[in-house]
Amino acid sequence: RGAPVCCAAVEDFVHNRHLDKHRRKVDQSRALIQNKWSSREEEKVAASRRNAKRMQLQDERFADIERENGRLLTRMHEIERRGPAKAAAQLSLAGRAGASARSTSVPGAGSHSNARMKELRRIDAENQKMLRRLQGARSSVDIVKYDAQYQRQQKVMRMRLEHPNEQARSDARAANAALKERWTVEAPPDAMAVELARLIRLKEQLQGQVEDAPESPRDEALDLRDGAAEAAEAGAQASRP
Repeated sequence: RGAPVCCAAVEDFVHNRHLDKHRRKVDQSRALIQNKWSSREEEKVAASRRNAKRMQLQDERFADIERENGRLLTRMHEIERRGPAKAAAQLSLAGRAGASARSTSVPGAGSHSNARMKELRRIDAENQKMLRRLQGARSSVDIVKYDAQYQRQQKVMRMRLEHPNEQARSDARAANAALKERWTVEAPPDAMAVELARLIRLKEQLQGQVEDAPESPRDEALDLRDGAAEAAEAGAQASRP
């Protein structure tokens, strides 16, 4: 850019041609480095990817969660079957029986037994309220709605398969063909190349017209003069000894 050139149009034509060639090379370029794992390498690293200790800890954690969920569910069923007062009384009796069975030297309930019973009844009442709230809570996922939506979608798909829309198919084919033609069509010719081809065709036409044109009288006279001169020269050569 900015350098002196003999013809700006020719220079632009050559520059655009090199630029188009470079773009085609960039579009058709492929990676020289294989970044994917081969099947053999996948087999080698499969053992190192598997962390047995981590999987064991994860399984133990899931087992603890399942066990705790089961315990809470059993507790809720017990609260639902019995009233809060009966549950508190049973817990108190179970505690006393366990204490007497463990050791005879353990003292009695003490002066805070009534407070503990009251606290147990309060906890059972709160558990009952929580259980009722959980039972009355609605699911955030409407299974019936999604099932009906799936059935409608399947029905529409079956209708489209049984009664295809030819207009939509033809539009899709035309769009695909236009896209394919857009990627496969060659680049439009340059204005300089078109003008050069036109000048070459004009030159060929003029040459053909000159070759096909009849000879003029002057040209005929010149041809006769040249023929007479050649005949005289041949006669002179023949008369020489």
